[in-house]
Amino acid sequence: MTVDLYILAAGSALTGLVFYFFAGAEWSLWHLFTIPLYTFVFIVFLSLSIIKRFKSSSKPSESLTKIIPQEKNGITIVFGSVKGNCRTFAQSTYDKLSNELNCQVILQDLNDITDPEEFLQIQAKNQRKLLIFISTYEDGTPPPSATWFVRHLQEAATDFRVSKNELEKLTYAIFGCGNSFYDDNFNKVATELDRCLSELGAKQFIPTELADENSGKSIYGGLEGHYSKWSSQLKSAFQSPKTEKCDCSNENSISCCQSSTNNDHSIEKKQNGEQSRIESDDDDEGGGCKDGDDDIMDLEDMGDYMETHSPNKTAKGPPKEMITPIIRKSLEKQGYKLIGSHSGVKLCRWTKSMLRGRGGCYKHTFYGIESHRCMETTPSLACANKCVFCWRHHTNPVGTSWQWKTDDAQTVCQGAIENHYKMINT
Repeated sequence: MTVDLYILAAGSALTGLVFYFFAGAEWSLWHLFTIPLYTFVFIVFLSLSIIKRFKSSSKPSESLTKIIPQEKNGITIVFGSVKGNCRTFAQSTYDKLSNELNCQVILQDLNDITDPEEFLQIQAKNQRKLLIFISTYEDGTPPPSATWFVRHLQEAATDFRVSKNELEKLTYAIFGCGNSFYDDNFNKVATELDRCLSELGAKQFIPTELADENSGKSIYGGLEGHYSKWSSQLKSAFQSPKTEKCDCSNENSISCCQSSTNNDHSIEKKQNGEQSRIESDDDDEGGGCKDGDDDIMDLEDMGDYMETHSPNKTAKGPPKEMITPIIRKSLEKQGYKLIGSHSGVKLCRWTKSMLRGRGGCYKHTFYGIESHRCMETTPSLACANKCVFCWRHHTNPVGTSWQWKTDDAQTVCQGAIENHYKMINT
């Protein structure tokens, strides 16, 4: 801020010089006195600005010294979030681990990491566990707050000058937030971070979780279900038996160093598909085809096989509710009065404008429709096309077919009338 004021003062002095030179006024003793004065002021403030900028760039960043932990065998939790889901899960994990573990637990926004290389090196040097909560933004890109961190890892993983054992002492776990509606870019950032960290020698201590916000397709019913399952795995990993001595050992608490960090002690592969690929590679070493009719499948049996082995097939069970706790919180923030598990009402934004005397919408202007009487009722909050009306906040559920629990029609109708009356203030 001080540097900007110096630049502003120097600019003002320069403006004064230009004015005197090009104003075309007659010269006097006053001009002969003020021109050197303005010149001197300009030079002084410009010099101070340069000195300040040089000093600020030469000293280490204040935020960097705060975010790099020094204690060994601790846990660092970082997050990159757009809508706040990853921030919420990271905060919840921080609260749980801080209470359950007798070691240093640090929570950090990826936006505050000014030097990712130094940050990761210190994490590896101190043999810390790194928990990453990351979402996937538009077109498979990372959140703006995590762009620099992700870009550094991508460049380091492909740079031949960087050792492939750069982060061999670092163990990590990733929780990715995405939406399966975007098939090609579903949790692309979390997958990319997993790949880059693995190529740099870091080791997983629990599998990467690719959480699905689409409650209709997710086998866990949305982000909360995925987080509950992942946090249980995390707790089990910290409780796994190990006799290794560490600074945070305590008889009455869970030691953060009890989980294994060696290659031969990795919990499991990232995906079941990866395990099957490894097994099939071993089987193929024998060469040739196996004898027997069991390896040959009739064409008539292909349909049943594909149905039972489809990777997108969700577990059977009762229909899930469309409105998850995260979606409920977001919709209520937008002004929706929710009814049951899939409906809601609200005042049209143009209705509010009309009632406040600020004019109505195009329907009133062109067609004479009284938009101040417009009351929105949405029996299904799910969006199929993601148009700009209900999807401008990117929070509505997504689905092209009905796959949720269905509320009674009378309950929805009565709830809509009651909530509309409540929104009318007389």
